[in-house]
Formats: sequence, structure tokens, C-alpha cells
Amino acid sequence: KAPDRIPPVLNITAPSRVRVSEAVNIAAQAQDNVGVVSVSFYIDGAPVKEFSEPPYVLTWNAPAEPGKTLHIRVTASDEASNMTEASAQVYVEQGPDTEPPVIVSVAAPAYAGPGETVTVRAEVTDDRGVGLVRFSAADAEIGADASPPYEASFTVPDDAQAGTVITIDILALDTEDNSASEQVSFTVAGTADTVPPSVSLEAPAEAAPGRTVLLKAEASDSIGVLKVVFYADNTVLTEDTASPYEFSYTVPETAVPGTRIGFRAAAQDFAGNTAESDLI
Repeated sequence: KAPDRIPPVLNITAPSRVRVSEAVNIAAQAQDNVGVVSVSFYIDGAPVKEFSEPPYVLTWNAPAEPGKTLHIRVTASDEASNMTEASAQVYVEQGPDTEPPVIVSVAAPAYAGPGETVTVRAEVTDDRGVGLVRFSAADAEIGADASPPYEASFTVPDDAQAGTVITIDILALDTEDNSASEQVSFTVAGTADTVPPSVSLEAPAEAAPGRTVLLKAEASDSIGVLKVVFYADNTVLTEDTASPYEFSYTVPETAVPGTRIGFRAAAQDFAGNTAESDLI
């Protein structure tokens, strides 16, 4: 059996600015083709906490002195001791947070049939951290999400008439309850969508260790593409929610010449139908 030389894929979510003494969450998302054994958090070079299983969320209090920039480093290791790291900087400032979150985009299907369950998604940012994103329809909450991607599922009523417009209200709150709102709508169709998206992937045939290559996917769907997920072997690299669907992948420095890394892309539409590209 060939040794595992593929390091984990690691992403972290952290606010860019915090108030003095404020409680802050730093979240890490780590995945590996074999298995993640540890995720470690460091602040200004000092180890703070190590996790052996998800969720990888560090909660800590910012310093009492304003004007300092904290350097956050997170590492993830797999069973073969392959390691990857990610970093962020957090600025500590004085004063209350009065800036609302920014709802960058909202997404929903163009159509959905009676009885069909669809996904609604929002992309939200905040300078100090998003607290919660609430989704509602006709003043009834259908879901709330505290971590990205911010999503909720909605089931179209069985008795909904074709041509009816359904509106989803989205309310984003930051950690100080500053808010922003947005709406997204879709039309009730005569039948549910059961047709999967189409997806294809382009990737170079070969690359040297340490080289960064561009993976490009083409995806389309009759009601809309919710996301495209990129894989290296069985490891999730990233998911992209907007065209062009691309990811820059760096071949591990430890990769042995002649090693084959299989790339594929999976597309999902708003109704949950999925399709995969050929393995490259």
C-alpha cells in the first residue's frame, strides 16, 4: 500500500477585529483523505488548545489592551503526520461594535415544485464576526445557521399553486446583534425538479511537486447550481458557490514523481440533485 503523502485541507474562520476583553470564536474546518487526528490553535506563537475531533472551535477572550494585532495560527495533522496550517490576524480595538453585517449574496432556485425541499443560501460577512443568520418564510422561521455556509431548507407546501411566488426573508446578526436583512424569491412550478446538474472538470495532466495548478469546473442546471465541490482523491478541497468554479491546488512538496492524484468535481442544485465529473 502506497504511503499517504496528502496533507489535510484546512480553513479557518476568524473575525478581523474584536473589542477588548470580548469573547471570540475561531473555527477551523479540517478534512483529510485518511483522517484528521489533531487540530491545534496558536496565538502569537503560543499553543492554546488542541482538538482530536470536530467541532474545531476555539473560544477565548481578547486582551484588555486595545491596539494590538493578534497572530492566529492553526495546524491540522493526519494519521501519517502530514500537516498543513492556516493563519489569520485579529486586531483588538476599543469601543462598541455598531457596524452591521454585510449580506454579500443570497441564492435560491428559480423554480420548485409542490412538496419539493430546496436549499436557500446566504453569504454574510462582518468585521468582528457573524453571530447568526435566520431564514423565514411568511413570518415563520425555517432555519438558523451560526457558521458558514449559511443555509436553510424549505419545503414547498403540497397545495402550493403553480405560478405562486415564495419569498424567503434573511436576517443576519453579528455578535453584538447589529443586523442586516435581505430577501430572495422563487416561483412554484408544476412539478418537482428531478434533473441533476451537468458538470465537467479541467485539470493539467501532470505537475511537479510544489507547483500550483488551476482546477476549472463547468456546471449548469435548469433551476440553478447551489455549489460545486472539488476533490483530490477523496479529500474535499473546497466548495464554490459562484461561477467561475475554480480552485488553485498546490501539489505537495513531498509528492513522489509518478504519484497519481485523482481530481473530480461534484455539482449540486438547489433541489439536492447531484452529479459528478469524470475522474481526471
